[in-house]
Amino acid sequence: MRPQGVALPMISMAVRLRLDEDETIAAARISLGPAGPVPHLAGSAMAYLEGRPADMQQFEAAAAAVLDSVALRSSKYRASQAYRKEMILTHLPLVLAKAAERARSSLVVPRGDDQ
Repeated sequence: MRPQGVALPMISMAVRLRLDEDETIAAARISLGPAGPVPHLAGSAMAYLEGRPADMQQFEAAAAAVLDSVALRSSKYRASQAYRKEMILTHLPLVLAKAAERARSSLVVPRGDDQ
């Protein structure tokens, strides 16, 4: 059977957090795609998070900071710009919370497999 099309992502996220002993964020790395020819490194959100507590309020503020720096396009294949921005606001705080949970437990999860 021939493939009928190509599955394209609407949004993708990669997050890495390192926490200090007092649960503040020592280092944050956030990458988003597709947001141009290469993944977008969310510098404003990373700078915002470093030195702050690892909690949902900070994660939501970081997601809002991403929207100021990322250049998403509307695409008939990937979704509208507005929808993808809403996905960032909804999902990035959850991804950051999961990364913080893993950083607290020192759990290393290769290839995205959390089993």
